[in-house]
Amino acid sequence: MIHSNTWYIKYFYTCGKFSGDNVFWFLAPGVNFGSSKVTISDVDSKSTNFGIALRPGISYQMSDRWSVTSHFGSLAYDSVKPKDGDAVNTFGLNLDLDNIDFGLSFHF
Repeated sequence: MIHSNTWYIKYFYTCGKFSGDNVFWFLAPGVNFGSSKVTISDVDSKSTNFGIALRPGISYQMSDRWSVTSHFGSLAYDSVKPKDGDAVNTFGLNLDLDNIDFGLSFHF
């Protein structure tokens, strides 16, 4: 049996420019930190994760309080450090549509 526990803290900030009345093009830099524990057949594996990323996106403002948002692609650095091993560092640039997400935002 496999058990997995993971938590992350993420922060991101959006900066960009309006194009027309309701369309907002932006870059969203972000930082995340996390820890995970995976147990497979009574064997524990723990790791610490750190990453930074820059993701382009577009937002459409439907009203004063609601917008639809999409991020596509990323420029990212990630580091995963197992408790009993060496860190694995990755750097990647992905600007195709393999890494796309959609969201609905409420503005306070």
